[in-house]
Amino acid sequence: MDYKPVGGVRRVSLRAADTVGRAMESVEVELIDDGSTYREVLSVERGSGVVRHTLTLKALYSNAEAWLQSEFIDMATRTGVVAEVMLNDSRQVTVGFSEALGVEQPLRIRSLEVDSAHSPSEVPTVTLVLCCEGVNLI
Repeated sequence: MDYKPVGGVRRVSLRAADTVGRAMESVEVELIDDGSTYREVLSVERGSGVVRHTLTLKALYSNAEAWLQSEFIDMATRTGVVAEVMLNDSRQVTVGFSEALGVEQPLRIRSLEVDSAHSPSEVPTVTLVLCCEGVNLI
């Protein structure tokens, strides 16, 4: 079984799953230090291997305008996205695309939350959670 490295996320570039392999514009938002994570969970359910990818991204509200655009939300909900992720240890992984399945299991929005902060001294943030689940080809 091949495992991807997991952990803290330094940088992420997102683009529509149906544009993989073409020179297309991607969405990149400056992330809050130590606020974003990537998890890959492998399990066996009803006798089949299942893999779940969860990419949790956190940014200052002032930097997250691209995530809040209706076009991005629609794309990440309907078409799905592929993420090029740079982890805190400088390793890079692609999530939502595989050589075996292509873009059949892209990431989709699980949630998009805007936190207005609890006090005037705090800064508003946006948290975007993208997930995909599919078969694990062992």
